[in-house]
Amino acid sequence: MLKKVGRDRRLTVGADPEFEVLNKYDEVVRASDIISDCYLERAIGCDGHDSTGELRPSYAYSPKGLTERIRYLIMHFHEQHPGYTMRAGAGVCEPLGGHIHFNIVLRPPQISALDAMVAVSYNRLCNMELRRGMGYGQLSEWRDQDHGSEYRSPSSWLCDPVIAEALLSMAWCCVLYAPRINKWLGGRDSPSYTHIIEFALESLPKRHAKAIVQGYNRMRDMFAHQEVAEDVNVLAAWSKDMPKPRGKKKGSVCAV
Repeated sequence: MLKKVGRDRRLTVGADPEFEVLNKYDEVVRASDIISDCYLERAIGCDGHDSTGELRPSYAYSPKGLTERIRYLIMHFHEQHPGYTMRAGAGVCEPLGGHIHFNIVLRPPQISALDAMVAVSYNRLCNMELRRGMGYGQLSEWRDQDHGSEYRSPSSWLCDPVIAEALLSMAWCCVLYAPRINKWLGGRDSPSYTHIIEFALESLPKRHAKAIVQGYNRMRDMFAHQEVAEDVNVLAAWSKDMPKPRGKKKGSVCAV
């Protein structure tokens, strides 16, 4: 399953989640006006569209490790750009993606599992009209990369660290345990949060199940209260020293 680089190579996970930048007036501003150095090799930059930014943490050998690298970049952005925050989800002014990278070539069973357990589960919390209207966010969207594969169907999952780690953990399990997951799915393409939580507790390794249960419980609560990912203040959610916002907020203005 791993690319032909030797049997001792371990699975790695990476990501380049995108975000919109909001000023203190809750207006979306052009990311390239705030992030002065947007080169592709930078850990925080722009890619393809200077209105949106993206995080480029180095790859990790575990979902938890990647989540902590993302936290570091978000806190670094906050330190470098006080008065600004981030917005995730599917985007309000520009489409946002939460692409996940693996050092393997993805196969159809893995992609099917990723669609049902990751993309569908998270995208139902997002306002997908803009993203899908611009040709993004379709299921089974992936492409080969020099390092392996990039799974492109999920919207940006930066809204909450617990959700981020849960989705990365589930994606990791979809790659390693695709036959087990697809057998449980039995052709279903949209399992409920409750059923996923029960499956994780019963059938997935405990080191991943704990994060999955916490994050999918949080997504279930958001869905039940009709909360959407685009309304979450990303910096507040990821900071241990700031309260986590709950509930809907007034829609922000696209000023770019």
